[in-house]
Amino acid sequence: MAKKKKSRSYRANFVLRGPYLEQIEEVQSLLACESTNEAVRLLVRRGLEAIQPQLTHYRTIRKLEAQFSPQELLPLLDSLERAKTE
Repeated sequence: MAKKKKSRSYRANFVLRGPYLEQIEEVQSLLACESTNEAVRLLVRRGLEAIQPQLTHYRTIRKLEAQFSPQELLPLLDSLERAKTE
């Protein structure tokens, strides 16, 4: 059976002024959000979804770094570079 991930909750306070606040209020109006907080939560979630490919790449690189030393990775990276140019 797969392990359940622990659910964590974070509370953050933002001070939004000027154009940032105006944009969030526009998002709130556009998407018919109940509150400004809901609009901010939606924007954070959509932003995380948008950078998911970069996060996946980052996690993969960190995993490789933990498993292999740089000397072990160099031959692999060289072979990948040669395969790209062929």
